[in-house]
Amino acid sequence: MHHSIVFKRGIGWITGLVCLAFLAHGQKQLSQAITLSQSEVPISFIRFMEKVERESGVRFFYEPSWVAYLSINRAYTSLPLSRILDQVLEGSDITYTPLNEYGIILIKDPSREIERQRLLTKAVAERKKIEQLLIGNPTDFHPDKKLVLRGVVTDEKTNMPVKNATVTLLDSDKGIVTTDQGTYELTLAPGSHLISFRHANYSEKIVDLQIFANGRLNMVMEEVPILLEEVVVTDQAIVNQNIGQATLRVSDMKRAPVFLGEVDVVKQVQTHAGVTSVGELAAGFNVRGGGTDQNLVLYDGIPVFNTSHALGFFSAFNADAISQVSFYKGGIPAEFGGRASSVLNVTSKEGNYNRWTGSGGIGFISTFLTLGGPIKKDTTSIIASVRATYSDWMLDLVNSDYTTLDNSSVKFYDGSFKLAHKFSAKTKVIFSGYASRDQLRLTNDTLFQWSTIAASARIDRTVNDRLFYSVTMGAGKYNYTFTEPDAAEAFQLTYGVFYPTLKVDFNYNINNPVAFGLQAVYYNFKPGTLKPTTASSLTPHISIADENSLEAGLYFSKSVKLGNRISMDAGIRYALYARLAPGTVYHYQAGEPIEPQHVIDSTVYSKGSIIKFYHGPEPRLSARYSINQSSSIKLGYNRLYQFVHLITNTAAITPVDVWQSSNGYFRPQLADQVSAGYFRTLNENRVEVYGELFYKHIANILDFKDGANLILNDKLETALLPGTAKAYGVELSAAKNRGRLQGAVNYTFSRSIRQVNGKYDIEKINNGKFFPANFDLPHVVNFTWRYGISRRHFFSGNFTYHTGRPVSLPAHIYYVDGIGVSDFPERNTYRLPDYHRLDIAFIIEGNHRRKKLWDGTWVISAYNVYGRKNAYSVFFQEDQWGVLKPYRLSVVGAIIPTVNYTFKF
Repeated sequence: MHHSIVFKRGIGWITGLVCLAFLAHGQKQLSQAITLSQSEVPISFIRFMEKVERESGVRFFYEPSWVAYLSINRAYTSLPLSRILDQVLEGSDITYTPLNEYGIILIKDPSREIERQRLLTKAVAERKKIEQLLIGNPTDFHPDKKLVLRGVVTDEKTNMPVKNATVTLLDSDKGIVTTDQGTYELTLAPGSHLISFRHANYSEKIVDLQIFANGRLNMVMEEVPILLEEVVVTDQAIVNQNIGQATLRVSDMKRAPVFLGEVDVVKQVQTHAGVTSVGELAAGFNVRGGGTDQNLVLYDGIPVFNTSHALGFFSAFNADAISQVSFYKGGIPAEFGGRASSVLNVTSKEGNYNRWTGSGGIGFISTFLTLGGPIKKDTTSIIASVRATYSDWMLDLVNSDYTTLDNSSVKFYDGSFKLAHKFSAKTKVIFSGYASRDQLRLTNDTLFQWSTIAASARIDRTVNDRLFYSVTMGAGKYNYTFTEPDAAEAFQLTYGVFYPTLKVDFNYNINNPVAFGLQAVYYNFKPGTLKPTTASSLTPHISIADENSLEAGLYFSKSVKLGNRISMDAGIRYALYARLAPGTVYHYQAGEPIEPQHVIDSTVYSKGSIIKFYHGPEPRLSARYSINQSSSIKLGYNRLYQFVHLITNTAAITPVDVWQSSNGYFRPQLADQVSAGYFRTLNENRVEVYGELFYKHIANILDFKDGANLILNDKLETALLPGTAKAYGVELSAAKNRGRLQGAVNYTFSRSIRQVNGKYDIEKINNGKFFPANFDLPHVVNFTWRYGISRRHFFSGNFTYHTGRPVSLPAHIYYVDGIGVSDFPERNTYRLPDYHRLDIAFIIEGNHRRKKLWDGTWVISAYNVYGRKNAYSVFFQEDQWGVLKPYRLSVVGAIIPTVNYTFKF
C-alpha cells in the first residue's frame, strides 16, 4: 500500500494543511461553467483536471494515487465545476475545498483509512489470516455504482458447504449469513473493504478486498484450532442474531463434563436459559414452559420422536456424527412447523471428498467409531458412525429405598451414514440414514424394547447465483415392545408410528432474501396391540385400530432491512391437517360428561374419506433494532399448530407413552408466543449479555383424568381433558467468550400453569382453577466455565440449580374394610426438594499441529461432585406395621467419576 503523500507540483501535505487555514471566502473557481464534449469521454479524472487547468486557469492540488482510478464517462455542457466534482467524487473518500479564488485542494478523508489500518493491525495481532484480493480494474471506478459480491463458503477437508457462516464488512459492520448451500451475496460500494468470514467451528478469515466490478469470492474454511487464548467465534454476534436462536458448538460439547463420559446434545441444550428438565437424567426437555412433546427434533430433516437412550440417561445422537446443531426457542422460522414450543435441528456430517478420515472413543459405558472419505475424489463421499454400549452396570447407580434393579440389564446402539454425490457443480444428491435401538430387561425378565429409524434422500440444485432449491423425501419409524414372561399373564404389547415425509424448499438470494416451500408428513399410528404369548396366559387379545393422518404446511418468508438499524425476518406458514379414514367416531349422550357408559352411537368412516380437517395461518416475525454496533433490541412473535399429542401421565417421556393424532375430540394445540429482549456486547465482543421476556399461550392442551387408563384405550376422549396452558418468564444471561477463562451464567424465572375447566365436575382439574404443570420450575440457574491451564489442558465444569418440580401426594389415608385408601388434595400442590448439582472435568488434548496422523483427547470427569441425592420422585410403601411411609427415589445419588478417550485420524 502506498502511504507516502506527495502533492502534485511539489506541494506537500503539511503545506496543504497550512493553506487550509488561509482559505478565502471566495469560491469563484467552483462556479465556472465547464463543458466536456461527447467525443472527449471517457476520460480519466486526472486528464479532466489538466483540461480544466488549461482552459480556465484553475489549479488543482492533489496526490495522484488517490484519484488514479477515477474517471468520467458522461458529457457535460456548461455545468458548474462544483456539480461535476460532486458527481465524480460521490461515494469515494475524497472531498474538495477551494483555495482563494484560483485553487482547489483534493483531500482524502483519513478516518476511514485509520479505521481500516486499526482493524488490520488488530487482526494481525490476533493471528488471523488475511488475504488480499483485487476484483475488477481500478480505472473502472464509478462511485455511484453499487457492486454485487457473490460466493460460496466451503469446508477445507470435506468441500461441503458451510451454512450459517457470517460474512461481514468490518468497516461498516454490515453482514449476511450464508444459506444452507453455503452461498452469500453482498451489495457494496466500489473501493476497499475488509471482509470477515466466521463460523462457530472454523477459524476466522479476513480478506483485504479492492473491488471495482461485480465478482465472486469463494472462501474455504479451516477447522478452528485449539489455542490457549482461543477466540470463541459464534455464528453471529449476539446483538445480530435473530431472537431466540442459538447454534451449539460440537467442540464445546466435547469439552464439557458429562455423565459417564457421553457427550450429550440434549443435555447441552438444557444449559441454555429457558430450557429445563424435570429431573435427573430425564428424557426430553422443556422449553419456556412447554411440554416435552412440544419440541420438534429433526435429524437431517426427518422428525425424531425419541431423543434418548437408556430411559433418558444418554442422548440418542452420537455427537461424533453431528456437523451442526441449531436450536430455536423463539422467532422460529416459517419453514418449521408441527410443534408448539421449539425446534432442535440436527445436521449430520458429510464425508471428506479428498481423503479418508476417522474418529472414535472409548468410555465407561460405550464405544463409538466414525469413518468417512471419498468413493470418488471430489465427486462422491461417504461417512458412517456406530456406537454400542456395555452399560448393564450403570443400573446399580439408581439409588432407592424401595426397590432394586440388581441383575437387570440395559443395552443400546445407534448408527448413521451419509452418502453424497455431486453430479455437477450445481447438483448434488445426499442419502442419509439413522437407526437406534434400546433394550431394558428387569430382574423378573420383563423386557422393554424401543427403536427409531430415520432415512432420507435429498437433491440440492443451484439454478443460478441467486436461486437454489432442495427436495427431500424420507421416512421415520418409532416403535416399542413390552414383553411380560410370567406364564400366568404372559403377553406382548406393541406400539408404533410410521411417517413418510416430503419437503421442497426454495431460496432466492437477493438483497432481501426470500425462502418458500412446502412440507408434508403422513402419519400411520398403530395405537397398540396386546396379545398373549403362552397358552396358559390369562391376558386377553386387544388390538386398537390404526389411525392415519396427513399434516402439511406451505410457507413464505423474507428478510427485510429498513435502513441501517432495523432488520426483520417476516414469514407466514399455512398449516393443514386431515384425520383420514378408516376410523370409528363414538357419540355420547347429550347433557352428560364424556364417559364410556354414555356412548349412544358411533359413525364408521370408510377408507378414502376425511374424518376431520383443520387448517390455519401461522404468522412469524423476528425484528431487530440496532442501537449501535454493540447493542440491540429484539422482538419476536410466532404462532404454531401442533397436530399430534403425547398421551402420558408422567412428567418425563417414557418408552410406553402413546402419541395421538388430532380428531373431533382432540383439537390441535395452538401456541402463540411473544418475546422481547435487550442484547449487548462489551469489551470488544469478549462479553455478551442479554435479558429477554416471553409470554406463551397454548390452547387445546390435553391432561389426564385421575385414574385414567391411557394404554389400549379406544375411547381416549373419555380419559383425557382439553385445557389451556400459559407460560411467562424472564431470562438473564452473561457469557465471556475470550481469554483463558471462558464461561456463561444464566438465570431464568418462569411459570408454567394450566387450566382444565370442563362443563361437568368430572371434567375439571383442581375445580377449574389454574395449577402448576408437572414441569413448572420457577427458578433455574446454570453456570458453565472452561479454564485454559495450558495450550492442551483445560478445566471445565457446570453447576445447575432449579426449583423442585410439582407433584401430587396424598394428604391422608383412611381404611375401608381394612384396605387403605389415599386421599389426594388438588393436583400438583406439593413440590420435590430443590435440585442442584456440580460437575467438573479435566481435559487433556493432543498436539495442535494442523497436519498430524493421530489426535487423541482424554476427558476425566466427575458427575454430581458432592454426591447429592436429588429426588426424582416420591413413593409410598407400607412398613412392617402397615403404615404408608414416603420414600425418595434418587436416580443418581453419588459422585460418578469417569475417564473417556477419543481420537481422530
